[in-house]
Amino acid sequence: MNIIEYGQEIYSILHSTPEVSGKEFETASNIKKIVESFWEGSLIYEGSEGLVYAWGNPGERFDLGFRAELDALSMPSGEVSHACGHDLHMSALIELMRYIVLTNIQKQILFVFQSAEERGNGAYKLTQILKNNNILVDRMISIHNAPELNTNSFAVSEGRILANNYTNQLKFSFLESERYTRGMNLSSWIHVLDMIEKEQEKYPDVNFSIGEFQTNGTSGVQAEHLKMTLSLRSHLQSLDKLKAIFNNLVEKLSNQEGVKICSMNINEHWQIINDKHLYNILKSYPYLTFYEIPSGFTSDDFCYYEKISDAILYLFVGSNNDYTPYHGTHTHKYKPDLDFLRSSLRIYKYILEVA
Repeated sequence: MNIIEYGQEIYSILHSTPEVSGKEFETASNIKKIVESFWEGSLIYEGSEGLVYAWGNPGERFDLGFRAELDALSMPSGEVSHACGHDLHMSALIELMRYIVLTNIQKQILFVFQSAEERGNGAYKLTQILKNNNILVDRMISIHNAPELNTNSFAVSEGRILANNYTNQLKFSFLESERYTRGMNLSSWIHVLDMIEKEQEKYPDVNFSIGEFQTNGTSGVQAEHLKMTLSLRSHLQSLDKLKAIFNNLVEKLSNQEGVKICSMNINEHWQIINDKHLYNILKSYPYLTFYEIPSGFTSDDFCYYEKISDAILYLFVGSNNDYTPYHGTHTHKYKPDLDFLRSSLRIYKYILEVA
């Protein structure tokens, strides 16, 4: 079995056990069993935040670090699915670990399997642990699959990429008042959504995204409470500005008669700043088609690895082909081409050689 076939076999195992953020217990257990079957380095951290492996002397600063994410998504249907391709990312990283053992690479390398990227606080927690234990890296890399691209291509840009993100949970209690009968009638929540929409119209470069949206009502019983998550994302507005916009919106919503609001921050992360030197190295890679990363509202908590690394690089590798219709991540129709594993390993090997 060659290393690509090995990666596909690993993928089939990890794909079959998707778990949501913070509950990736079987996923971590499977990775540990797989890695233990060939690994000649060390496991330097194991906990609810993930698994961290070291190649070389764990007491020294690492030359390179690579991250993959453990978690899957809870879909609107109630199904838990690897609809963002994190099973691909884990499989590709395990491929790289096996390659390093087979070739006995003479570098200090860190391998991070991180929990809770989708919830957005996994990197924050894990990098705090690594920093407190003086586990530091010169250059940290993360690859994400891109169904927008063919598997023979990749995308990377210099400097700021992706979006600033500020996500909060809002809890509304609709109280008895002159304006509302007790309970959340139709006009109540329409008015809430209308206020959010009007606020968004003021900031065309900010994406207001509603995720969770739940009430405590049932058939025949009028709801009194609403719980929702609201994400503000922008690649132009700063994180501090997003916080100010959100706080202003909450203040306006709270000024409504008969409405009580509580908010709780779920996650926040800033734009990733890709290292210029690493970018220049990768854009000249001759064996895959190169693209710049387009601007958009995608975000990722990989920014927190700035806390433990001198330079970070986040890039996309294509996960589609010429024969399959495009279906984006975070959708139930998402189905990646496993040739992503071959292209990712080629990128990883190139980074090992020249970075």
